Amino acid sequence: MNNITWKYSSKLIKETVIEEFEKEMNISLPHDLKECFKKNNGGMPSKNIFDTDKTKGRMFNNLLSFNLNKDEDTIYDIYSAVYLKLKNKDVIPFALDPFGNILCLKEGKIVLFLHETGGTEFITDSFSELLEKLYD
Repeated sequence: MNNITWKYSSKLIKETVIEEFEKEMNISLPHDLKECFKKNNGGMPSKNIFDTDKTKGRMFNNLLSFNLNKDEDTIYDIYSAVYLKLKNKDVIPFALDPFGNILCLKEGKIVLFLHETGGTEFITDSFSELLEKLYD
């Protein structure tokens, strides 16, 4: 396992918030991602550089937060923004880079959504694989 420590994580306001989000949005998050959110909600990984199929040296800034009215970058706000832009509820954001781009699940794969162009870049086949590929 890639030895990652997480900074600035905040405890989930309530334990069932992830399941409530899944039910409300009619989606299902992968188990590995849910477990990471439960431990590192809104956190920043110590190893935060990754490569896509098109670009080297992208940055993983922070996980989104499930804590409404507490944290700045909530999954609710970013999910709504991505949905409005793409009209595709199957693109599920989970993290941000420092430049406004969004790490997302799309058809079970991890992609980087480029907010300025609306394009995507493939990263990995799973969240666990993404964590393994992070470097500094």
